[in-house]
Amino acid sequence: MKKIVLYFGDSFWCSTPYEGVALFYELQKDHEVYPVFINNDIRLHKEWRGGEKYFFDKSVFQNLPHIETDSLVSTCKDLGVDLTVMSCQMQFKRQFEQRNFQLKTETNSKILMFDIGGEDVTFCKHWDFLAIKGELWKKRMGGGDNICPTGVIGLDELYSDYDFHIRIPKLDKVAFCKKYDLDPKKPIIAYVPANPAPDNKYSYRSGVSASQALTDINNMLKKLMSEGYQVCFKTHPNDYITEEINSGYHGIHPRGVRGGYGGPRYNHPKFSDFTVINSEDGYNLYRNCDFGVTNYSHVGWEFGLAGKQIHSLNIKDTVADSNLSFIYTDAKDIIEMEKNIRDSSFTPIESGVLDPYILNSKGQTYKKISGWVNDIL
Repeated sequence: MKKIVLYFGDSFWCSTPYEGVALFYELQKDHEVYPVFINNDIRLHKEWRGGEKYFFDKSVFQNLPHIETDSLVSTCKDLGVDLTVMSCQMQFKRQFEQRNFQLKTETNSKILMFDIGGEDVTFCKHWDFLAIKGELWKKRMGGGDNICPTGVIGLDELYSDYDFHIRIPKLDKVAFCKKYDLDPKKPIIAYVPANPAPDNKYSYRSGVSASQALTDINNMLKKLMSEGYQVCFKTHPNDYITEEINSGYHGIHPRGVRGGYGGPRYNHPKFSDFTVINSEDGYNLYRNCDFGVTNYSHVGWEFGLAGKQIHSLNIKDTVADSNLSFIYTDAKDIIEMEKNIRDSSFTPIESGVLDPYILNSKGQTYKKISGWVNDIL
């Protein structure tokens, strides 16, 4: 049997906490698979205090035949693996690039990366095989037989056909509203701001600061709340882990580990009037809301897959603009954004519109990636 390291170290998001587990069990059917975590990974050692706005069952990971290490390169050397499988989460790009280079030059292991929902794949280097979101992304990355459109493994939970035995409970609208004390007869807005890091230092090209734009959106949403709209605040995954008192945890966003965020936004006073959604209920929110609102987050792709509109604020004037921005109803200013929302008919996004960009895997991305691994090996 071929030896595979499935590296969990770069792939933890509290919004999709079990990402990679289904892939492990699928790969294990045909290969000798080693689940490798960085030492003191949060998924193996998390101690719950009871007040967190996210949850995952760490026994799911502890029950894997896991290995903890300070050096992925050394571990792959010792195991003599044929293939190292990891995600494209590359926030600390230079460090990860160097690690991948060492894997390629100091071991006999090839590297397969599987895609995530954002733009990180465009920064990845030193991979041999790339499981990409969709056909148009394959073209964007230069094509070739070493790039295979598979969909996004972290989005498998969005599909009703996802058949892996560990999954986050799917809530219908009645159950969702009961959990968060909402009225199912009133419209629900999913408020999903972008990565918090740039808010205090980033500005739109027009000169308006990201922080001011958020304030404008907040005030507009509070006005709509006074008219009967319900606003559910699902912030960026990094926000949910910045309150960790044990900064020794790893396997979370590297900026979070190193204290790069000053504090979570979800308990900031300016968001206190909104209903805070637990991180693991993000997909439940997207399914049950009427539409979404963001400043410039790429979460719009998930809304498109869920068949929902999302309103953005001048995303075309930011570095976050991409060839997928057509999924947004974009406004040039807050006045236009409010008008767009009031004029919204809650019209569902046409089924299949994202298929060329994100392959409709129907919740089977983990099987598609595993099948491709079998072909490679």
